[in-house]
Amino acid sequence: MSVAVATIDDVGALSDVPALSVTDGGAVSHTVSADKKGVVFINTGEEICWFGGSTVDADAGRGILLLPRVYFIWRNASSDFKVYFQCTTGLSTTVSLCEYA
Repeated sequence: MSVAVATIDDVGALSDVPALSVTDGGAVSHTVSADKKGVVFINTGEEICWFGGSTVDADAGRGILLLPRVYFIWRNASSDFKVYFQCTTGLSTTVSLCEYA
């Protein structure tokens, strides 16, 4: 297994955010809180999901594939930054999040 290291030079206080249950139904979303400037999310479940904008569509391959135990970091997110998650038919997973100031 390879390990990725993320360096963030401007991280302030971290804020835990409730995890998202991602299914094959409608996409679920997370909006970065107005007083935060970034978000880290990781697929902590056992199945793959997709993330992207409001038109994310896992069955159509629209969005970005998020494998289990893979994380993404967005820096300098605007207060209206929203990301959507969805699994393909028959799958479900959990996406854990943490915002930072």
